[in-house]
Amino acid sequence: MCVTALAALAAGTGLQAFGQYRQGREQESALNYQSGMSLADAAAAEGTAQVQAKVIRKAATMQRKEATAAYGASGVDVNSGTALDVQGDILARGEMDALTALITGKNTAERLRGQAKMQSRAAHNARVSGNLGALATVLQGGAKAGWAYGGGGGGGGGNL
Repeated sequence: MCVTALAALAAGTGLQAFGQYRQGREQESALNYQSGMSLADAAAAEGTAQVQAKVIRKAATMQRKEATAAYGASGVDVNSGTALDVQGDILARGEMDALTALITGKNTAERLRGQAKMQSRAAHNARVSGNLGALATVLQGGAKAGWAYGGGGGGGGGNL
């Protein structure tokens, strides 16, 4: 095999190995970015749920005050009987809605954190895959060069 052909084989092998290495790094970078975004989305989901719960509780309190005022304006004793039951029901329903918002936000956040963890693992795997692919390419290139140079092809020897 001539020196030019051997040099071309070495250069091609090197370029291919570098490309595999870079591809693994680029995939790792993209997946790590996605993981970070998923974590940010998880924090936002929890924050949004807390705000929703606060708004729901405030609305229930306002609704209870309005019901109390309406009962009082019509001459009903607001501290007993049906008026008191209605006020309690309004607050209980409001609290259930607020807790539902919090649980929904927590579940969404947990799902997003799980997604981020999987993306992080995939990033690591992409890097390892790129490194192993580059190593395999170098080894294959070396084997091809050795085979051609060492006469493994049955051509009678490896004259450069």
